[in-house]
Parts: sequence; C-alpha cells; structure tokens
Amino acid sequence: MEYRTLGRTGIQVSSLALGTDNFMDPTPAEECEKILKKAMSAGINLIDTGDVYADGEGERIIGKILKDNGQRQNVLIATKIDHGQRRPGFTLEEYDPSLGPNQHGHTRLNIIRACENSLKRLQTDYIDLYQLHRQSPNIPMDETLRALDDLVSQGKVRYIGCSTHPAWAVMESILISENKGYVRFVSEQPPYNLLDRRIENELIPVCEKYGVGIITWAPMAMGVLAGRYDDPDKFPEGSRAALRGGFYADRVTEKGIEVGRKFTKIAKDLNLTPAQLAILWCKDQPGITAPLIGPRTVEQLEPLLPVLEMQLDEETRKACDELKNFHCKKIVVIPEKDLKTRDVIKNFDCKIITQNSDGYGNAIIEGIKEVETNFLCIFNADGSFDPKYLKNMFNKLEGGCEFVFNSRYEGEGGSDDDTFLTLTGNKIFTFICNLLFRLDISDVLYTYVMGKTSAFKSLNLKEKDFRLCIELPVLAKFKKYKFISSPSYERSRLSGRKKVNELKDGFLILWCILKMFIFKKWKRKSL
Repeated sequence: MEYRTLGRTGIQVSSLALGTDNFMDPTPAEECEKILKKAMSAGINLIDTGDVYADGEGERIIGKILKDNGQRQNVLIATKIDHGQRRPGFTLEEYDPSLGPNQHGHTRLNIIRACENSLKRLQTDYIDLYQLHRQSPNIPMDETLRALDDLVSQGKVRYIGCSTHPAWAVMESILISENKGYVRFVSEQPPYNLLDRRIENELIPVCEKYGVGIITWAPMAMGVLAGRYDDPDKFPEGSRAALRGGFYADRVTEKGIEVGRKFTKIAKDLNLTPAQLAILWCKDQPGITAPLIGPRTVEQLEPLLPVLEMQLDEETRKACDELKNFHCKKIVVIPEKDLKTRDVIKNFDCKIITQNSDGYGNAIIEGIKEVETNFLCIFNADGSFDPKYLKNMFNKLEGGCEFVFNSRYEGEGGSDDDTFLTLTGNKIFTFICNLLFRLDISDVLYTYVMGKTSAFKSLNLKEKDFRLCIELPVLAKFKKYKFISSPSYERSRLSGRKKVNELKDGFLILWCILKMFIFKKWKRKSL
C-alpha cells in the first residue's frame, strides 16, 4: 500500500482519496457507512467532503459514522467551505436569495462561522484539511488567509488548501502567506483526467515548484471515460449528468465520448475496467498526490480498490496519451505568383489555396473561409512561429475561451526578430489598444493566434494587410468573446525578410486603431 506526502507537510495520505459528494445525495446512510468502512479497511485514509454536499448532510453522516466506530484518529478529514453559490436548484453563477448578504463567500465572518458549523456536523474538535471550495474573487485573499491562519492557531484546523483555483490564485496565496507570515496552502483540488489536462499547463508546475499537493476530482471525466455515455444528449438514468445537469452535463461531449470508446478498448486489452484505467492514469501522472474516487455504492467502490496496488507502465501511458494527441489539418494560402513555395509544399499533406488578393490580411481571411475543423491557428510560413506551443494553446481553448493570443512579452516569451523600433512601437500600440478597448493582452501586433473556427468566421475580418492583427482582438472584444494571452518565443525566420516600414506602418496602425474606436463609440451595426 503506497502512501504519499501531502505537499510540504509531514503527513502521509493514501494514493487514492475517498470523495463523498454522493453521500446522502443520492447514497443513503446505510450505504454511506458501508462505503466508508470498506475504503478505510483497504487503507484509504483521506476522506473528502464539503459543507454544501447534500446541504451539510454529507458532513453529518461522516461525523456520525466515525464517532460510532471510534475511527476518527485513523483518518484525515478534508472538508471545504463553499464560495456560497452552490445550492440545490441553483447554478454556480446564481445566489440563493434566502442567504443573507454575509452568508456566503470567503470572508473572515463566513469562514469562522462555516468552520464552526462543519465541526459540529462532523462531531470533531478539529479538521485535518480545510479547503476553499472554488474562488470568491471579490474578497481579498489576505482577509481569507488571515481567517484561516487564526483557525490553525486555535487548533480547529490542522492544514489549509483550496479547490478549483487557477494557478495564479494559488501563487497569489503563497506570496501573501510568505509576506505576512500566514499559514500556507498545502493542497489544491482541481479537475483532472485524460480529457481535461488543463492543469498541466500552469497549475502542476506551480504546485511542484512550491510544494503544494494536488488532490484531483473527476478522474473518470464524469463517467465519460468509464464508458457510461453513448449520446451527448441522452444521459443514462442515475448518472450525475442526468441527476444534476449543469456542469456535470456540460462535460459530456461527442468528442469525449469518441475518446471514451477508444479508451474502453485499451482498458479491455489490459484486462482492466475503463474506470480502473482512468483512475490509474490519473493517480500515476507527475505531480499528482491522489485522485478522488466518488462511488455511489459499495459495488462501485470494490473494483476501484485494486488500483491502490497498480502502477501505470510507460506503454499504457503512451497509448492513453495518443487518444488525445494533437492533430491538425494544414491549409496553406499562396499568392498566385509564388511558384517556389507551391513547388516546395506540393508533396506535403496540405490543402493549397491560391490567394486571390495580395496582402497578409487577405491571406488569413481567405484561409479562414476554407477551414472546416472546430479550431484553427494562424501560423506564419517563415518559421518564426514555434509549433511547440500549439498543444498548450489547444488545451487552453478547451478550458472555455474562444481565442488564445500568444505574446512575446509574457513569461518565457521573447523574440529573435524584434528591433528597438518594432519593440517600442508594439508596446505603444498595445498600451493604446488596452486603454481604448480594454483588451488586457500584452502583444497586440503578434498574429500567432488559435481560436474556435466559428468565432473566427463570425468576426467578418476586413483588413487586407498586417493591420488585421489589430482588428482581430478588437473585434473579438466587441463580440464579447473570452480570450486569454499565452507566452511564446518568436524564432529567427527561416526564410523571407522583414517588410516593416516603421514610420509608414506606424501611421497605418494608428489610423486602424482610431477607426475601430470610432466604430465602437457609434455602435456600428456591422460589428
């Protein structure tokens, strides 16, 4: 039986943790007791719950079971204080009107009150791991951390953590704790599975760097990887998608089901169930402390327990990874007179489009018209765009935004092609665009962009030349699309030459910005 160190602590936790979101909703009390006893007898010592699970009844039944069997000292209880919006009958974005103005969120007032209530329901005088259940973005993190620090000082809480927080929020909490001497987060609890690998981009590296354990939820992708779904619009009776809807149902997609079918075949060839393989894959990924398993019945739990003794071999890991590998269809737009380029790429697997009108913008516009896939990326042919960033961009798109704009001026970004004048001009125009249009991007003149094809097509781009790089993010903002910035490094071009006329092009860019600002101000219908 393998036990793993939780973050920068000295405590050891089992490589699988018991999630109890189903306790009392819909799992009845007698079955909850059987599940808990079975998990503990198998060596699982981390029990995860939350104050909104079954509106507090999940905590209450766990507390009763542990008190009755005298096993409190043999387990680690991890519970959560909700951000205050998750209530029966309400979405994550809705507030229950029955709640008072100070009865939700991670304020000092509500944290202390919620902790006292959890202690009563759990029938214990301390909580081993107290976690923030999602973010309360309007509440200062230093207020939240100070309240949690006081709870630790009082002995009511042993360790603190968070759940479903982005990497920047985890990093912010660490900085505040270090600067003010508050207790630090020891864990983060994000969604993670073969179909949702967003945390590999930023969260896992941050947690590994700063000693934060990762306890993941949804290792079976809401049952998609377990083979429970055949149709994204028809949910099996008893599934979370059918019972709860909302984000549970949203995660059931046609693409996910397709991957799930292939995943099921891999599991069968290994004499494993799809659920076993899904959890094993998650358990043995780099940086993961323990995935949560959330069975509704003992019958669902029992086949998962052997995973505690399994290890994921490299051959199986590669086979699973290949199911979500990044593949693309290539479209090359070539001016009619460019016979050399046409001759070079004719033997490659590319769709060649003859450009009807000159200009960089026209090439992109004509290429967009030909794209039939769900996503597209604008990729220059001179070799300056590094393809290693493609998968990272794609993963971020799957996180729920419409565009990812790469930046040479964030994080690991940089450029081998910038001059002092082009760098200065870019900084100035980026500042102006962010000021006028509230874009919140750091490199407005860089066209290394990936987005949803439908979003690209809806923009109805018009700029025929390099000014399209300004037009694209501004129109995306006008359309109220979600977009983010991501760092990338611009390499020295392998062919071609820079055609920038700093003075002339600078005036053209400035006029483009002013023109679109006027359009916005007068609410031009075409936009």
